[in-house]
Amino acid sequence: MTVIAFRRPRPARPVNWCASCGQDFTSLEYFDRHRVGEHGLDWPEHENGRRCLDIDELGASGFRRDDAGHWFDPARAQRASYALGGSTDRPAKGRNGERKAAA
Repeated sequence: MTVIAFRRPRPARPVNWCASCGQDFTSLEYFDRHRVGEHGLDWPEHENGRRCLDIDELGASGFRRDDAGHWFDPARAQRASYALGGSTDRPAKGRNGERKAAA
């Protein structure tokens, strides 16, 4: 098994934690998007093998971290808020119901 340098310890309250890279995601969709490559091929032995996006690749793909350190996609979250009837010009509510400041 290859140890990845950016692996983080398991968070106290994981949401969608990856045992391979140690990153945590706000949804299963975002977790799935951070895994790339062909199933059945190991990376780095195979260039197109299954692996996790690294920190730089996550940022380049539009992912950001929330206040709890979970990765999410702000553009996708905004589209979902709009689709569900929420306003796109105000921040989403946090777990405790308070509005989070825009980043």
